[in-house]
Amino acid sequence: NVSTTALGTSFNILHQKDESLSKISLMTGLVKVEMQNNSGILRDIQLTPGEQLTYRVQDDSYETSVFDQLAVAGWKDGTIYFKEAGIDKIIQTLEVWYDVKIELTGNLNEIKNANWTYTGKFEKQNLENVLRGISYVKNFSFDIKDKNIKMKFN
Repeated sequence: NVSTTALGTSFNILHQKDESLSKISLMTGLVKVEMQNNSGILRDIQLTPGEQLTYRVQDDSYETSVFDQLAVAGWKDGTIYFKEAGIDKIIQTLEVWYDVKIELTGNLNEIKNANWTYTGKFEKQNLENVLRGISYVKNFSFDIKDKNIKMKFN
């Protein structure tokens, strides 16, 4: 239900199927985003650099906001960037980035706390280096076996 037209630009589109959410983030140039709901009503939004449109399929709603370009498009330069990311976001990012499956074990009470967040940047690093960096700050051990990772919280 969402169409994006590039008008001489650089942008990023992220669709999170499990959350029925689409994000269009504009770095340079101009994009026109067309949204059509189930009733056939069409809406046009033009984004300017630094703007992001978030579209929610469930309730056919959208909002525009500013965004952090490093967090959204760092992937194209090999950069993983976490800004106050919770454990779910970290796991989701690492699983997609490195094509692995991560399992959490140990004392999980602390990480279920809404205050558990991590901020950090990794440039062109392998998974072991990323996990090592996060573990120094967040106090966990990890074990890598092929594509299966166990993160054990103390």
